Amino acid sequence: MVAHSLSDYETLQNFQFLGAEAGAALEKPTQDFIAERADEMLALVLDNPKSIESPYGYKTHTPAGKVKFKAEWQTANPLFEGMSKLGFEKHRKSIESAFFGWPNIASEFVRKSQVDKDAAADWAWANVLSELALFVTHIMNIYRSEQSLLTNLYATNIREDALGRKNYQPAIEAISKVVKKNLGWKGDCGDSPEHRATMLIALIERDRKARSSRSNRDGIEYERSCERALRAEGYSVETTPASGDFGADLIAEKDGLRFAIQCKDLNKPVGVKGIQEAVSAKRHYLTDFACVACDAGFTDAAIELATSNKVVVSNLKSLSAQLELAL
Repeated sequence: MVAHSLSDYETLQNFQFLGAEAGAALEKPTQDFIAERADEMLALVLDNPKSIESPYGYKTHTPAGKVKFKAEWQTANPLFEGMSKLGFEKHRKSIESAFFGWPNIASEFVRKSQVDKDAAADWAWANVLSELALFVTHIMNIYRSEQSLLTNLYATNIREDALGRKNYQPAIEAISKVVKKNLGWKGDCGDSPEHRATMLIALIERDRKARSSRSNRDGIEYERSCERALRAEGYSVETTPASGDFGADLIAEKDGLRFAIQCKDLNKPVGVKGIQEAVSAKRHYLTDFACVACDAGFTDAAIELATSNKVVVSNLKSLSAQLELAL
């Protein structure tokens, strides 16, 4: 993309920037495309903190509303350069439709000054990509802190008809409440919580797809991953028979205490039944504790039952740390 100087462009009055908010919903293929690259986008923002200070290439001056634009901003901003390399150009129409404020501002440049139309369009697209990077950063902050809850809300609110077509609206409404709670919603905000909710759903489906595409769907690989994680932390571990395991896949021991561990490689949160199996396993194997490990999270009812029965619940990453709390 050719850099165009905007230092001599006419100053616009009374314009309000979007503040990392989509003004309309992104198309589903675009949401999926963004979800696949969300971790890279977050890393890009974190690696370029100075870009966040002035991501759109302007500075606000007094009186309020007057804006002066920086020259050669597109090529000087690593946030824009990094976003361009991720391949968003083929989704440009959908993204610009969602972040429509910037193309509208570019039209104002063309209308009120002698600015070249292509130059203004390039500048607007650069701003759109920076806007998208910050928008996804907001989404990822919510997703990482509320992943178990969001996965549970998705699983319990998605509706399918007889032909397998999904009705997302109940899940969008439920997840929108989590968005409001995390961002401290303001009534005059240009974005709606539903737009962030639909992106969160795209992230959930991305991770569900990744789990379901594993070559071995019988859970053996997940069980082995749990075993390796425990051995690395000094546990002695034995596996139970593949058939007739009585509710436990692994029996782990450390510092004289034994754990009956059920490893659940699921695409949805563990329910009450999984906790009941762990309780039975503890009795059968005469262990000190029972544990259920699952990366998809746990339902509220499962967590309540686990708490009352002193069953440790965890994902793979935190498994050894959660067991340590029981020692």
